[in-house]
Amino acid sequence: MNLIRISMLAATVVMTGCAHVQFDNYMDEKQPMTFTYEYSVTGSKLDLWRKGRDFFNSTYVDHRTVIKTTDENAATLTGRGLADWTLGAGSRYQSTCSTAYQIQFAAANNKARVIFEITKGNAPESRCQGWPVPSQNGYIEIRKQFHDLHVALGTALRQEAFSTFQAQ
Repeated sequence: MNLIRISMLAATVVMTGCAHVQFDNYMDEKQPMTFTYEYSVTGSKLDLWRKGRDFFNSTYVDHRTVIKTTDENAATLTGRGLADWTLGAGSRYQSTCSTAYQIQFAAANNKARVIFEITKGNAPESRCQGWPVPSQNGYIEIRKQFHDLHVALGTALRQEAFSTFQAQ
């Protein structure tokens, strides 16, 4: 009889605790997975490519992010990034998850373009297995991160080139 009471009490506690969990839904997969940002900036193809390369090298210092290929002649680079987002935001069970994305950067005379593309499938580095795409709230967080990267890259592309040469 005591075993039944303990089981009923345990079930009640578990069900009550679960009632307070905010469940997230997967993002709507009809939403864009690719985000393209174009820049009209003054500079040669090589100068803009170097500024872009330097921006990505200084921005992506996390071991989970990697610039895969750089081609100075073509003025392109590709890479992979991880965007962190929150699952169950606001609940005591919230967790930080990660979604992988691809990066493509290209420069030409007086213009540049960067493309961020969310990759479907579980990022091996993510603590939230079973989420092949981010939650709807996670998607919004990732879009904001892409926007912030776009703004910072635009600032970097517009900066004057740094030189260690000093006139005597």
